Amino acid sequence: MTRGVQDDGREQRLISILGLNSEPGRIGIDASLPGYQFELKSTTSKYYVSTARDVTINMIEKWRSLNWIVGCAAPESPDLIQEIYLLPQGSVPRNL
Repeated sequence: MTRGVQDDGREQRLISILGLNSEPGRIGIDASLPGYQFELKSTTSKYYVSTARDVTINMIEKWRSLNWIVGCAAPESPDLIQEIYLLPQGSVPRNL
């Protein structure tokens, strides 16, 4: 069975394997750890990650302040083959 490019099941798997706290309803912030907030995305593409349909300047500003985790998977599998971590704009890398 081919899964969608962005898939909630893969994003829930990211939360589980990385030990993140799932946010209720995942409206606004997808996951967190004490002192950190995460935007989660998943993809089956080697070249892109899709985002929301109605992107506004306010959303872009919010996204710039978040840590991003992208889970990459093969189209026919729910299993993640790679996780990519992106720091907020202007951040200095630090250990979680």
